[in-house]
Amino acid sequence: MCAAARHAPHPPLLSVGADAPVRPRHAFKPETDRFSALHYAQKSGIIGFREDVKAMLLKKIYCRIFQAAFALGARVLPWRKPKCCTGAGSLARLPELLKDAGCKKPMIVASRRQCAAPEFIAMTEKLPAWSGFHAVTANPRIETVEQMVRQFRAEGCDSLVAIGGGSPMDAAKAAAARLARPNRTVAQMKGLLRVRKKIVPFAAARGRKPPLPPW
Repeated sequence: MCAAARHAPHPPLLSVGADAPVRPRHAFKPETDRFSALHYAQKSGIIGFREDVKAMLLKKIYCRIFQAAFALGARVLPWRKPKCCTGAGSLARLPELLKDAGCKKPMIVASRRQCAAPEFIAMTEKLPAWSGFHAVTANPRIETVEQMVRQFRAEGCDSLVAIGGGSPMDAAKAAAARLARPNRTVAQMKGLLRVRKKIVPFAAARGRKPPLPPW
C-alpha cells in the first residue's frame, strides 16, 4: 500500500435525515466506535431483550422465595377460624349468630331482589334493627366501598352481613377493612397482612342456584 493511500482521510459521513450522520459500513471500526455499537445494540433490541429476560428471572426467583417463606410463616400465624353454617335454613340462623357475637344492628349488603325473598324477610323480622345497602354492582368500585363506610357510620351499625354473589362479599370485606383502618385508603391496604387489626363482626352468605330441569 502506498503512502498516499495509507494517509488518506476517512470517507465522508453519510447524512440520513437532518441530524443522524452515520459512517459507511466499510468504514465502521468497533475499536474506535464503541458508543455507536452500543447504540446499535440498544436500538435493535438485543440488549433490551437480555435485560428483560434477566429481570423476569429475578422476579420469578423472588416470588418463589416469598411464597415459600409465607407458606412456612402461615403455619404459625393466629388465624381466626370462621363458623360455617351450611344446608337448608342456614339464613334463619343468622340472627342467633349475630346475637351471640353481641351485634345489635348489622348492615346487610344485598340486592333488592334478595331483600324481597320470603326467607330474607323472615330473617330480618328477628333482628332488633338493621340497615340495608343495595348499590353494589358487578366489579364494585372504590367509590361504592366508601359509600358503604359512610352509611355504616351514619346509621350506627356494628356489624356487616354480605349476601353474595362475589361482588357484594368483596365490597363488604373492603368496607370492613376501611372501618378497621380508617386512616388508610383501599389502595394503601392492597396486598398481604396490611390490615392487622380486628375488623367489625362480618358474616357472608351465599345461596346455590337450583339445578336446571332435565329437559
